[in-house]
Amino acid sequence: MALSKSLADALEREKLPYLVGGDFNMPDHGQMYRLFSQKMTDAFAAAGNGWGMTFPGTKDSRAGRVLGPWLRIDYLFAGRGWKPVDCRTADDVRSQHRAVFARFEPAPE
Repeated sequence: MALSKSLADALEREKLPYLVGGDFNMPDHGQMYRLFSQKMTDAFAAAGNGWGMTFPGTKDSRAGRVLGPWLRIDYLFAGRGWKPVDCRTADDVRSQHRAVFARFEPAPE
């Protein structure tokens, strides 16, 4: 949680437009998610298509074969200066996590 707070604080000080993405290892609810979603726009929540689940991406485990992806822990966030207009996850199962794709437009400040 300390690392997440540190990153959120650094992003809040950023003056230039920015995008943030990656494996956050957090569900789309709870304290850590709110830390980011209150200051940035979650691309999938704003413009998502489909279910958005990203983990597990492969069907190597028993749970993966039965359930498929059942967690959303990978995100693209739009910071200052950007607006998400589309977001989706990849359908393939070649990696541990499904990829997240998004399109953004410049947003007036």
